[in-house]
Amino acid sequence: MKTERQKFVMESGQAAKRIASIDTMRIVANFSVVVSHWFNWYGPGGTITYSLFYYFLGNIAHFAVPFFFIMSGYFICRSFGRGKGRRQVIRRYSTRIVPIYIFWTLVYALVPGLGLRTLSAGGGLGPLIKHLQKLAIVFQEKPIDFLMTGNTHHLWFLPALIVGCFWLASWTRLNRESWILPMGAVAYGIFLFTGPYAAVFGIERWPYHISVGFLTPIGCMSLGYFVCKKNMQLSVKSASALILVGYVLKLFERLVIFDLTNDPFRQAFMLGTPVMSLGIFFVALASPRFLERPAMSRLSSLTLGVYACHIIMDQKINQFDFFRHGTWLEFFGPAAIYATSIAVVYVLSRVPFLKRFMSNE
Repeated sequence: MKTERQKFVMESGQAAKRIASIDTMRIVANFSVVVSHWFNWYGPGGTITYSLFYYFLGNIAHFAVPFFFIMSGYFICRSFGRGKGRRQVIRRYSTRIVPIYIFWTLVYALVPGLGLRTLSAGGGLGPLIKHLQKLAIVFQEKPIDFLMTGNTHHLWFLPALIVGCFWLASWTRLNRESWILPMGAVAYGIFLFTGPYAAVFGIERWPYHISVGFLTPIGCMSLGYFVCKKNMQLSVKSASALILVGYVLKLFERLVIFDLTNDPFRQAFMLGTPVMSLGIFFVALASPRFLERPAMSRLSSLTLGVYACHIIMDQKINQFDFFRHGTWLEFFGPAAIYATSIAVVYVLSRVPFLKRFMSNE
């Protein structure tokens, strides 16, 4: 008896049609990034109920970025399978991602110094000049960190995608595809022991954005590439079990590390995180037509723009006090951020000149 995925491939051709369930999971993962940033950066409220909810929800939301990397590795493998050359794939990724990265780097360089409150208070361009001077100092002292983050933490994801693409293309260029997964596992292992596990073993931690920006995409994109190359499939039941294993493992890891470091970012990517993300990816592959709607496809195409934009919305919405006091209203914060980010990016994408900075495609 053929699975739903096998029927989907036979009827439409795997390479010829978008996978609706992947589009859906892009949307879910993007919202999960908003959730994890909201809780990680501002921490839990004062009540025990809120703290517990934050703990379990925050750990689930961390699946998002590894999921994006796994998905990217999977589709890069599909591109190679359709006969596209390495240079063509790298060019496609670079010409799509680099403009988005540069555009939003400039936006985040200007917005903090041109806040509405600053202008209304008659501050003029003074705050902007000071902000740009600080960025220049950071660039001089930590140029690699600056280039990997675009002057704001969350933009590290964009150059990391290009790093992973170069990694996969390099091994295929050497005709060593069989090395991609084991070497990717080694890279992710190095990340674990120089990042989240460093405090446990008394190892000096590597700079965060070098460690995460290079090693995390290499490990996770290698995993996605392997899944595609081997045409791996799991049933929804088996994939759900994998999600549970990854989630429980991540909870255990975070409990061990929680007392050793106060850095929430160090606790986001652990061994359990890509396991959980892989299970979610297999669930999506098992039901390729899930929520197959044009509206979902259009929203999915704005993923990178919404991802890049949401920190601005986070900062603005955080100014409303009713979203911050450890009350149940705080749980509406991520929804408000996500909705306003979608609205802003959608409006900007309607402007021909700005469309390429808002869309994945």
